[in-house]
Amino acid sequence: MKNLILSLSFLLCMYLSGRAQTGDSTVILHHEVGINTSTISGIGVFYSYNLGNQLSIKAVGMVYNEMKNNSQSRSDFFSILGLEIQHNLTYSQASRLYAFAGASYWYEQYKWDSEITTYETVNIGAGLGFEFRIWEHLCLNMNFGFQKENESQNPSFESYTPYSRIGMGGGASIGYQF
Repeated sequence: MKNLILSLSFLLCMYLSGRAQTGDSTVILHHEVGINTSTISGIGVFYSYNLGNQLSIKAVGMVYNEMKNNSQSRSDFFSILGLEIQHNLTYSQASRLYAFAGASYWYEQYKWDSEITTYETVNIGAGLGFEFRIWEHLCLNMNFGFQKENESQNPSFESYTPYSRIGMGGGASIGYQF
């Protein structure tokens, strides 16, 4: 499944690069798609929309389901949804420095025979990020900041204690702008 997603992403980038316009260095590229990994805004495929030179909105998502055929009838399900709002502090055609605020919801479900355990995690955070163009329309993005994480489990076992933490978080992404 991972290879299929990576292959489709690569083909989409190749298709879009053939259709992309080149020339004027002041052209604002409004769309970006790629792969994101962040403790604040989530892990998965992302789409970002640039609302001009100052503001961008990024949506991140991933769904993963694995059915294991063994004697224990086990299955694992994960889903992650995230959102990030970015405000440019400085911007050029080759790079940008921005402030961001983001949040994500992580859902994990583990099934062993008839026993189901779920974990739900909510992350919120804010910080600074830096994006730079590594090749024509291909950009690398890195960010870091403070985050708050809350995790809960259902059903709650006696040995499990829901927790909340405040600390540093961050992430990186690679995307294709068009």
